[in-house]
Amino acid sequence: MGPGKICAPHSTMDARVGGAYVFPMQRPDGTVTTVRGAIKELIPNRKLRFTWVWDKEDGTPGDEVTEITLEFRPIGTGTRLTLRHTGFTDRDSRDKHAHGWSGCADSLELYLAGKLTTCG
Repeated sequence: MGPGKICAPHSTMDARVGGAYVFPMQRPDGTVTTVRGAIKELIPNRKLRFTWVWDKEDGTPGDEVTEITLEFRPIGTGTRLTLRHTGFTDRDSRDKHAHGWSGCADSLELYLAGKLTTCG
């Protein structure tokens, strides 16, 4: 979970509607930034919708609460993943997240190809 060499080895998720998750994302220099949220909708193998909130430096949840929807659709012998991230307060935040999600997609592709197996 993370773009490039960012990973989240100590993540937790209660994967049910109303359940919570916490993803502490660790950079190669050891810096950790944490994102957390709650599951809003879950349709197994089809859809996952959840809130997304970055922690402040003091470890409390931040003020910008956005929402992510992941949809999975069969296509041939594979699956198409559609990601929508909405609710940004400004373009800068939206653009930073778009860059991060693009990097996450690259990491997922490497993982699924067996070329990325562990953090670091």
